[in-house]
Amino acid sequence: MLPSRRISNRRIAACGLITAIAALGLAYSLQYFAGLEPCPLCIFQRMVAASFGTVCLIALIHGPSQLAARIYAGLAGMVALIGVAIALRQVYIMQLTPSAVPACAPSLGTLIHMMPLHDVVVLVLRGDASCANVKGSFLGLKLPTWSAIYFAVLAVASTVTMLRGRSATGNRNMS
Repeated sequence: MLPSRRISNRRIAACGLITAIAALGLAYSLQYFAGLEPCPLCIFQRMVAASFGTVCLIALIHGPSQLAARIYAGLAGMVALIGVAIALRQVYIMQLTPSAVPACAPSLGTLIHMMPLHDVVVLVLRGDASCANVKGSFLGLKLPTWSAIYFAVLAVASTVTMLRGRSATGNRNMS
């Protein structure tokens, strides 16, 4: 039987950071090179991906004990679940009949200047016609569906990381 090799917590954090950078790179590439303008919910999903990457970056730099690494993984998992919720909200809005979709709101920048932040978040999460009219798709699935899958995979990976046992050597520090 082969000895089991554990992946260090730092490598896991680096993988999480790389996935967040890749997701953001893809989103900005689609915006600036393919001409797909993001709706407010898409922008919120980008903020969640950046937040996930930030948690992973802090974990990578910090090099915490096993307990702290589990806390980072739990925090990253919660951030990913927020991403799942936002992406699924957009998938739901895309399925509405045109008459049931809320009217277009001003741009996110305009909303931030006009309203308190709480009201902006509530209005964006309600969605509008720009969130329902998604042009991009890949392998037959719209981009918000892929975003929901991406965040779900991150949430599962974070949960697995959080629940994994101590290393075989008993080393409490990250390698």
